[in-house]
Amino acid sequence: MLRGVGILSGAFLALFTQIAAPAQMTLVDDGTRVSVIDKSKPILTYRYGPETSHHGTPDSHFIFPLMGLSGEALLAESGASDGHSGVFWAWRNCRVGGRPMDVWTGTSARRVFERWIIQAATAERVDLGLQNAWILNESGEAQVLETVRITVWPGTRKSRSVDVSVYLRNISYRLVEIGGLDDVQGFCLRLAPDLKNLTVSGGQGIVADGVSSIMSPWVDLSYRDARHSSYSGLTIFQHPENPGYAGRNWFFTPEGLLGAGIASSERYELKPGEGLHFRYRLYIHDGFGPNQALDQLYGAYLNDVLEEKTG
Repeated sequence: MLRGVGILSGAFLALFTQIAAPAQMTLVDDGTRVSVIDKSKPILTYRYGPETSHHGTPDSHFIFPLMGLSGEALLAESGASDGHSGVFWAWRNCRVGGRPMDVWTGTSARRVFERWIIQAATAERVDLGLQNAWILNESGEAQVLETVRITVWPGTRKSRSVDVSVYLRNISYRLVEIGGLDDVQGFCLRLAPDLKNLTVSGGQGIVADGVSSIMSPWVDLSYRDARHSSYSGLTIFQHPENPGYAGRNWFFTPEGLLGAGIASSERYELKPGEGLHFRYRLYIHDGFGPNQALDQLYGAYLNDVLEEKTG
């Protein structure tokens, strides 16, 4: 069983906290963001407290930065079109009781941090777990409980894996509708503009320039960063039980925004108490993606999923 190093109470969230791991990785929490550090080098930061975006609106609940194996920044801050940064999860088409519940733009609803479930660092992994609520702006009522889990695995010189789990549960007394749009939404990331010679690939090979819709259980983004001539990459594996997995839709924009959403034909309706579970693995690797046997690595991810279910 995992031996937790610490679970933070609300009284400590306002304090700058450092949690030491028995081996190399540590956690640093300053009250609005928590960072994972490995051998004094930052790996990622999850921002859970409200911050002001470039557009003057509150922006929180996303991973930024996320670093590559050579210390390069993989993600970009908020874009001009939607204001989202890094790795984030939001759906454009959401309703509760037939009323809009838009946590993408925040016009009708907002996501609010409630509490930490766990912050733990051991020799084997780092675990972050927390709860957020989707709250209607007009009434101030919580409609959806969002439980986030992030697991950071020890890295090697060649790769590192980060697992992200998002569970949404309807805590209202009305019907909640989520997804159903052929566009960028759901689990998304905004790629750093400094990553050059970008090659996008999926299970059927390299994706041609200008193609914005990808059908694949995984997608790889291979690049050359500004400081190195060799390729590196970031692959996103989808859990086979994800809502909308049958369509396996990925949408990619020329500005470097990638999203895995629920297709318009698969809109989900949640009765009170029902939920949806979204799970992904971020696989950061050295080398050119199409040469990395990513189908086999996705199979290894599926084996991990199976062991998790039966363990």
